[in-house]
Amino acid sequence: MDGIVLSSAVDEGTRAALEIRNRVRELARARVDLARGNRDGDQAALEAVSTQLRSSLDRLRREGHELDVEQFEMGRRLDSAKSADDALTGDLITMYTHGRVTAVDGELNGDDPVTAASRVVLSQILLAHRRAELLDAYIGLPNGGGDSPEMADLRARGEALRRESEELAPLYEDRVNLEKQVLAADMALDEVEALPDDLLFPVDGEYNFVDTFLAPRMFGTPYAHRHQGVDIFAARDTPLVAVERGVVGRVGTIRLGGNRVWLIGESGTEYYYAHLSGFGDIEPGQFVEAGTVLGYVGTSGNAVGTPPHLHFEVHPGGGRAVNPTPLMRQLAERDGRS
Repeated sequence: MDGIVLSSAVDEGTRAALEIRNRVRELARARVDLARGNRDGDQAALEAVSTQLRSSLDRLRREGHELDVEQFEMGRRLDSAKSADDALTGDLITMYTHGRVTAVDGELNGDDPVTAASRVVLSQILLAHRRAELLDAYIGLPNGGGDSPEMADLRARGEALRRESEELAPLYEDRVNLEKQVLAADMALDEVEALPDDLLFPVDGEYNFVDTFLAPRMFGTPYAHRHQGVDIFAARDTPLVAVERGVVGRVGTIRLGGNRVWLIGESGTEYYYAHLSGFGDIEPGQFVEAGTVLGYVGTSGNAVGTPPHLHFEVHPGGGRAVNPTPLMRQLAERDGRS
């Protein structure tokens, strides 16, 4: 009868081991997918802002170049008008200083009548040419070169471009913030991908064990019971680690288990560590990652006088204990320790 019970316990432990490990792997994949999704979302937002910023900058550069060309052309026309105006003013001043050129002036200077007449004609042609240059220059300017609608439009467009350039500041800030978020998301993804995606063996060192689940313990005493776990033997003070990420449950000392720790795994499985020589830097309610040191191998409680070992129990869903030996064997074989 005991053989049937023990065989059934092994089968149940094997099924539980498979279910727990699958659940742990699913949760690990979900964490990675979530971290990758967060990173991808931040990356997409960064690319969108960068595209918007590039588009806005390209448009502003293009419009700024067009405005520069128009302003240059307007400046050239203003310079041309000013040059023509200066030339005409200079000629008028010369004529005012020296007086108008007449044929009589030429004759008094000893010129013959034909030469004197020619000087008059040439001076009149020169003045006419200067007036024509000035007229052409001013015809080319809107509103005669004054504060025209065209000039006002150039100033307004320049001001609009300046304002739009200033309005890009929030986009620059968004891009900087998103770059920081993407970097942080990359680091978070790296950290999550580096976390174990399976259970860890609870003893971080050399060990050995045999299946003692449901073996009689302390029969003939008030504490008689069936063994609810597996004893994993190792050197005293060998570190004991969290087999999966989770929350530290009860921590303390009891009569049979001595120094003991409960770990509530993310998968919903609860794990019991007993006979510890001491505790790690932990406290009840503390979140721990797989591999966090919970305590050290010892002989506290009713293990006094026995070789140092860890009494380890597995309670799927927080319910009754199942045989942890199949799970320990699976993990040992995976780690090449069988």
